[in-house]
Amino acid sequence: MPENPDREVLHDKLKWLMLFRLIVAIILLFTGILIQFKEKGTVLNSVTTTIYTLAGLVFFLSILYLPLLKHVKKLGRLAYSQTLIDILIITFVIYISGGTTSPLSFLYILTIVSSAIVTYRRGGYWSASISSICYGLLVNLEYYHLMPSMAEVITGTSQEIPGSVLYTLTANISAFYFVAFLSGQLALQAQEAEDALLKKKIDFEALKSLNNDIVKNITSGLMTINNRGEITSFNSAAEIITGYRIDEIYGRKALEIFPYIKNKVINTNLTADKTRWESWFKRNDGKNYYLGFSMSPLKDSEGMQVGEIVIFQDLSSLKIMEDELKKTDRLAAVGKFAAGVAHEIRNPLASISGSIEILKSNLKEDYNAKLMNIVLREIDRLNVLITEFLNYAKPPQPDKKMINLNDIVNEVLEIFLNSKDNRNDIIIHTTLREMNLIPADKDQIKQVFWNLLKNATEAIEGIGKIDIETSMSVDNEKKVGELRVKDSGCGMSAENIKKIYDPFYTSREGGTGLGLSIAHNLVKAHGGSLTVESLPNKGSTFTLKIPENSPT
Repeated sequence: MPENPDREVLHDKLKWLMLFRLIVAIILLFTGILIQFKEKGTVLNSVTTTIYTLAGLVFFLSILYLPLLKHVKKLGRLAYSQTLIDILIITFVIYISGGTTSPLSFLYILTIVSSAIVTYRRGGYWSASISSICYGLLVNLEYYHLMPSMAEVITGTSQEIPGSVLYTLTANISAFYFVAFLSGQLALQAQEAEDALLKKKIDFEALKSLNNDIVKNITSGLMTINNRGEITSFNSAAEIITGYRIDEIYGRKALEIFPYIKNKVINTNLTADKTRWESWFKRNDGKNYYLGFSMSPLKDSEGMQVGEIVIFQDLSSLKIMEDELKKTDRLAAVGKFAAGVAHEIRNPLASISGSIEILKSNLKEDYNAKLMNIVLREIDRLNVLITEFLNYAKPPQPDKKMINLNDIVNEVLEIFLNSKDNRNDIIIHTTLREMNLIPADKDQIKQVFWNLLKNATEAIEGIGKIDIETSMSVDNEKKVGELRVKDSGCGMSAENIKKIYDPFYTSREGGTGLGLSIAHNLVKAHGGSLTVESLPNKGSTFTLKIPENSPT
């Protein structure tokens, strides 16, 4: 580990060191006052004066250090400078308190320890070396009488220096370096422990950030509710599913946003670990989604319940698939039975038709001939109905080849515009974009498009418009060819939209109710989809999608 502390750490340590000096200065000040209060005399006056001077000097230096701490760029030099001044002051204190016989040489150790704490081992050894030099110089000057001791200054007489002074000097210097080594090691260990705690703290921050990212990026909606029923969090998926932004619903009652789950949120007994349910939900934009909910208690670190966690997913596609499967199973049984009945009807119908044709050839009266024509026409209509129903009940497997939807549109339109189903008061507009080839049965897709086109024409009363559009798009991460037919007709209610693919369902007089049902089945056989968007009096848009890589 590097022994040079960074600036921020060094800055904090120097502030604590300055505070420690101020405490020492205050202690010196009160010591001087106490001495002056208890005893009086020349010697004591000199001592108290010296103490006051030292206290004032420390206060002055602290005031000086404060602006330097803010403006000096190299705090290491400032730390060493402060240590040097501290050692010089301590040396002076030792000198006036007896010099070689002073009991205050331990003050050097305090400086060495503080220096090691601030600048680690290097600072400790540096402080020990300066202390040894200053203390050794003081002892030698007094020992060899090159400088009078304070006692000699006060008494005016020469003082004998004890021979043990060299032993004292050696012991003190040894102690200085031992303390420097020990305090440096302890300072390093303390810093390593602090760094480990800081790293652990950083790890907790990273973990917190990871948890936030997980909550933000999961595909399920996640919402938390406090004990007052107010929404306290709402992740990104919840915003997408519901259409509400967090700033729109934060702090609002959950029941204002989810009115359909009132009984679950309010009356559910949360003694169980979790509860699950499904319900319809009306988005902010008015669309209805089928959501699956899971709720569990939200507890704090002490195990007290502080709210509820609600997780929800959009199950609309699964609900549609489930309804489709139920409908398919139901219609399969009906279709199997009806197909048998249709065959039984078709056989005698053919016999009746043949017999009527023979009778017609022998009739001479116009009135009877007209009646025969009506019978034959109705027989043909019944035959068409039975044929359509058989196609619905058991559609032929698609003979897939690579086709272009634009070609389908052009070919069908050419026939449709010249057919009896076309109307001059309806404008047909096409937008055909560049298309990839897709695998499909050309005849079946033409039949689907014809049924959609005919359905759009019949939905328009009076003057209207039909927009036909082709494009390539991506659906469920798969490239699909799209054919969209949009009309300006009467539109449909949400209730009617659910029934449009049911066999024999029709909202128009004279319709068989099988056109869209057959189209839907043919598209499903291609692995595609046929969807509708419609509102009453706003027209309808049917969208046909066929995968580019559907199985052949």
